[in-house]
Formats: sequence, structure tokens, C-alpha cells
Amino acid sequence: MPLIDSILGTNAKAYHFGDAVDIGTILEKMPKKIPVMGNLSPSEHFRAGTPHTVEKSTLDMLKKTKGYNNYIPSSGCDIPPLAPIANIEAFFNAVHIFYSKGL
Repeated sequence: MPLIDSILGTNAKAYHFGDAVDIGTILEKMPKKIPVMGNLSPSEHFRAGTPHTVEKSTLDMLKKTKGYNNYIPSSGCDIPPLAPIANIEAFFNAVHIFYSKGL
């Protein structure tokens, strides 16, 4: 968080954050017109998780970001090799459930 002013000083058109930061806290500091992406842990959830834990963690992340129209759900970085396809599908399923049901 101490670097947020420096990050914003880059004047990027969008920002993507890894899982080392709390996405809810980041969104509080970001201008509402700039897209913000991130930040489900690739190693903890996509690679080492289960479809159930990925879905739960994704829904938890989306609840933190609710109300931020500039937020785009994403992994916190690249999806690791050998991440189970079922975990990737669980992520997209959770996003679909969240937005289609208006949670």
C-alpha cells in the first residue's frame, strides 16, 4: 500500500494486482474510472486448490469487490503449468454465478 501513489503515477490505462495485496483495499485507493484486475492466488488456488476451494475463494474475492464497476476478476498472475482445468473452470463458474445471480 505505501507504493500506491507511485503505481498511480505511471498513468497506466489499467492495473493488475497479484495476490500479495488485498484487492478490496486496492480498489478503495484506485480512481473509479481505471480498470483494476486481480488477484486470486495462482499457486494456492489454481494450482494447489480444488474446484470447491477455488469457487469459494473466488466468491469471497468478488464479495470484497462488489460495487466497484472498474473491477475485472482475474488470477493474481499467470496460471501455473499443470493447474487442473477443473480449477480454472471453477473460477469462471464462480464469476458467472456471482454476476448472474446478483450476489
